[in-house]
Amino acid sequence: IFERNYVKGSVVGKNYVGGFLGYSHYERPNVRFEDNYSLADIEGTNYLGGFAGRTTQLVSRYYFNGKIREQIEGAAGRVGGIAAEIRVAGDNSYPGLPNVYWNRDFSGVDTTDSGMGTGLNSSEAIMMDSYDGFDFGSTWNIKANSTPNLQWEDE
Repeated sequence: IFERNYVKGSVVGKNYVGGFLGYSHYERPNVRFEDNYSLADIEGTNYLGGFAGRTTQLVSRYYFNGKIREQIEGAAGRVGGIAAEIRVAGDNSYPGLPNVYWNRDFSGVDTTDSGMGTGLNSSEAIMMDSYDGFDFGSTWNIKANSTPNLQWEDE
């Protein structure tokens, strides 16, 4: 389990560029990402996403609040608020991405090609009630007019 991590800064590449990882092709059912976030700005040509360009991993309680920019504007590249492509091998009952969010206004991405995750507007992104499933008692904090952060950051 990869948990309680965050990314800040910029991530620049060509293909498979993401705010947390670029391309994940590990078909291991026990690898999960929980309670993580990214504020990184993403720039690339194809397969761009707030979490990953492409992933096969289960992700929950994650949010992305960075910008996503295609290097070649108007190119037919795949772009998603969370991921451009999500595939979980051998799992026909994949539940999607529970409790995974991105800021539509700030990122510049209104939708996610994979159809998974929930896009929030900037007003929703600073409200605790928008983050269903996030544990604000022991894992997450949210301060006035800000997006969530992990509690350990304030210790």
